[in-house]
Amino acid sequence: MSRQIMNFAVAAAVLAGASLLATAALAVGITLDELSWQTIGLEDSGAIVRFEARFVNNNEVPSDPVVGEFRPQPFGGFVGNQGGGIGVFEIPSLPGGETYTVINEVPLDDLPPSARRLLPWEGEVGCPIDDFWSGGVEASWTGDAGGLEAVHRGSLLVCPMEGCSYIRVLADCPDGAYWEFQDVCPGFETGLVDNDFNEAPNPLPPGRFEGWICVDGDRELNFGETCAFDLVFACGDETAPLHMTVLTCDCSRATAVEPSTWGAIKQRLRLSR
Repeated sequence: MSRQIMNFAVAAAVLAGASLLATAALAVGITLDELSWQTIGLEDSGAIVRFEARFVNNNEVPSDPVVGEFRPQPFGGFVGNQGGGIGVFEIPSLPGGETYTVINEVPLDDLPPSARRLLPWEGEVGCPIDDFWSGGVEASWTGDAGGLEAVHRGSLLVCPMEGCSYIRVLADCPDGAYWEFQDVCPGFETGLVDNDFNEAPNPLPPGRFEGWICVDGDRELNFGETCAFDLVFACGDETAPLHMTVLTCDCSRATAVEPSTWGAIKQRLRLSR
């Protein structure tokens, strides 16, 4: 069962210098400015995923109140909702330019399974525990023009020169989705493969695609380096960016790694949209 634990407004400066007429012409009302999450541990109650969404009133005039809901999705593009809701929210009338943050905490067991990962090693290695929930969230709301947006985030551990690490990914476009990796960091190699681990065509075949994102690193990378990049699917006039964060670690060094080691990395997973 999801628990909404906090709603609070964060003051922001009102946009200055534009006339009311010009602003009204561009007005789109309340929009989702950022949506991120991280896994936290609560003693004796299991893992909890903490979702944080920031909305903004883009107008110079006060917004109307809105109500909305967060629902989980599998990791992918144009995939639809899966399972129960994450939580509901209410946003009061906001002055022009002001933001409002909604936080929901949900037991990990109440969410759909995190995207499956395949890693090029077995057993204890010199890598932290990756407890990030790789999936998607659809935010929908009514009032002040309403809105609908999906955000997808995934994480992966990578051992340079040890072979690809893989994370499961889905896409569902009636005409076949085009795809492209964007902002990949130097030293990292990325690819999209099908269920047989062959390079995926571009565009993908029409309909539902099931495959894997693969990530490898070269010998110049140091252990502990992170990279944030996107895999963007395009279906007609719509795009679906999947935000990935990867961390390099040492697969050849067996060591006991405390679960809290991943806490510092989780903070880096709170990417800007």
